[in-house]
Amino acid sequence: MNENIIKYGNTGISKIANEYKAIKVRNENDVFNSKNKSLILMTPEIGEIGVRALLSYAISDLVDFFNLGKTMTAEQIAQTVELIIEEFGILKIDDFKLCFSRAKKGYYGQVYDRLDGQIILLWLNTYTENRLNIAEDQSYRNHLEKKQSFLNTSERLKKESHKRELEAFKLKTNYK
Repeated sequence: MNENIIKYGNTGISKIANEYKAIKVRNENDVFNSKNKSLILMTPEIGEIGVRALLSYAISDLVDFFNLGKTMTAEQIAQTVELIIEEFGILKIDDFKLCFSRAKKGYYGQVYDRLDGQIILLWLNTYTENRLNIAEDQSYRNHLEKKQSFLNTSERLKKESHKRELEAFKLKTNYK
């Protein structure tokens, strides 16, 4: 596996591998709540080489999982990494971990003796579409909850205001 990411330099590969292995995500909520940044925002911190190495490791880990006759070469992995950065830079590394974990479990269909960049990009497209739908649903639910909370607060304030006005009226008119 390491020969696939050596292309980007040997700097910090074991650290990158350990960080990738340490990511624990079960669903999109775990991804949304993760403190990890998107690939684009990670680049200034770990550099382009670091981002490429991290993705190369993730893909190499994926390739190693499958017992394939037609596997990916280091050059194919490098090209796939470039396409991923170009198309999916808004995703976090947690997204890739979840997507690739699901691919290993067969969520995106069975792998028939072939794994290449096109298949990985199709998986990522499917994953991203689903992720966006989940994020949209959560955003809408949050909106409804805030709206309901606002309405409840508004209603409560109206009642309190009405109560204060009634008390003021009683005091003013000596009404008992």
